[in-house]
Amino acid sequence: MTSTTFDPVHSPLRLVRVGTVALDAERRIESADAAALKLLGMTEREARGQALSAVVVPDSADDVTAAQGQLPSSSLGLARQTGATLLVNVNQLPGRGLTATLVSVNEYLAESQSLARVKLRNTIESIMAGFAHEVRNPLAAILSLTEAALLEVQPPETPLVRIPGLVARVEALIKQALSYSRPSAPRRELHQATTIVDHVATVVRKRSGKTLEVAPPSPTLPPVMVDLLQGEQVLTNLIDNALDAAKSHVQVSARQVTVGVPAVCIEVLDDGPGIPPETASRMFDPFFTTKAHGTGLGLAIARDLARLNGGDLRYCAVPSGGTAFQLHLPSTAAPVRGTW
Repeated sequence: MTSTTFDPVHSPLRLVRVGTVALDAERRIESADAAALKLLGMTEREARGQALSAVVVPDSADDVTAAQGQLPSSSLGLARQTGATLLVNVNQLPGRGLTATLVSVNEYLAESQSLARVKLRNTIESIMAGFAHEVRNPLAAILSLTEAALLEVQPPETPLVRIPGLVARVEALIKQALSYSRPSAPRRELHQATTIVDHVATVVRKRSGKTLEVAPPSPTLPPVMVDLLQGEQVLTNLIDNALDAAKSHVQVSARQVTVGVPAVCIEVLDDGPGIPPETASRMFDPFFTTKAHGTGLGLAIARDLARLNGGDLRYCAVPSGGTAFQLHLPSTAAPVRGTW
């Protein structure tokens, strides 16, 4: 296995747990910090004196060679006690002997993906800001010229009358795209989940002819820590989508769950045809849509807002048909970084 060099400024290692182990010349453990002991699943007394290759078993023949070869070396191995896959880097530090750094591969990959999402979001924000600026100016001119022309044109059935509506639609698309690229920071407070559900259901019912049922909640259902407007925006999007897809019926329910922290799961279930697997794998991708007049941003924005509020949004296939989306919102001030 070839040696790996990490960029200390841009590497996800800045954000993950990195353990440090002091080794003797035979690569036996002399001491280890708390992070290393946690990754190894051992106490310092248990670890001291053991060969590093005995507590982190090399993953392959190449890793065995790297773990025993020239310095610096980089190898993958399984922590004997925890079974976690660890990246092990051994270096010779001047005046300090051998030192090994341990990193959880799963944590590293998760942070790599998180940083990639941040970079992608920054790129999209720059693109959308430039796009909005370039498009809005000619749109304003088109609208002004059209309104002036309509004052002189008869009869009113002229195709020109469609232009203001089309311009308004493009403006709405721009606003939605900008809201995806620049979501506002949430103002999280405790709110009753049932209050959020009831308010959204009341509003949405007025614009749909299908049945929207809200299941009675448990009297012990805890409140949720969420920005009220953002929580309502997410739930409105889910219920609107469900009503579009449903044959006749949509059900909304809320229940208490534990997903790392105490939380409430608000589930929106429809009796529609369901979502094909090839579509389900892309449904949260920005700008992906199967609707003729969709923007492909509704679910992407909804999941981002859920995560900004310390929760998550998940799709669940329903074996009997239909589609279920689960909005998890924490009952406490859960951390807002990453996913559950």
